Amino acid sequence: MEPRVRAKWAQDSVNSLGALRGTASTIAHARVRAETIETIRSAWPMGWLDVAPMLEVDDAICVALGSRAYEAHCRAAIAKAFQWPLLAPLLRTTLRLFEGSRTAPLRMLPDAFGLVFRDCGEMKSSVRPSDTVITLTLAPPIIVASPAFRLGIQAAIGATLETIAFRHSITIEAGADRLTFVVKY
Repeated sequence: MEPRVRAKWAQDSVNSLGALRGTASTIAHARVRAETIETIRSAWPMGWLDVAPMLEVDDAICVALGSRAYEAHCRAAIAKAFQWPLLAPLLRTTLRLFEGSRTAPLRMLPDAFGLVFRDCGEMKSSVRPSDTVITLTLAPPIIVASPAFRLGIQAAIGATLETIAFRHSITIEAGADRLTFVVKY
C-alpha cells in the first residue's frame, strides 16, 4: 500500500502555500509542480490521497521558511486542526478522561495520527516519569526522508502539549524506517 493522507490535510498545505508572500512564496512555488496542486485541490477532503503530493508542497514550504519558522507555522495549523470535526472529539475526550495528567494529550497522538495518515508507519507513545517517547516505526522512506514531515510531527507534539500549557523540549532521531521523538518535561 502507498502511504496516504487525508486530502483535507494536503489541501491545507496548498492553502498555506498560497498564503506565502515575498521571497518565501517565490522559493516555495518554484519547487511545486502545477499538477501537484491540481491533484490536491481536486480531491474529496475526507478521502485518502497519496502522501507524495502533500510532501512536495510541505517540503517546499519548509525550504522557503526555514526549519524554525516552518515548525511554528505547523504548530499554528495543527492547533487550528484540533477544531476539525475529525480531531476535536478525540482531543476533548482525552483531556476529559485524563484530566490533570500532564501527559494525557500525548496518549492520543497515535490515534490522531491514524485519523490523518494511512500506511505511513505505526505510531506508539510510551509515557515515562521524565519523558515520553513517541516512535513511528515501519515508516516508508518518503516519510523518513521528508524534513517537513519530521517537523510536522514535532509541531503536532508541541501543539498538543500547548493545549495544557505544558513546558517541554523535543529531540528527533531518524533511522532507516523509524522516527523517534523524545519529549522531555
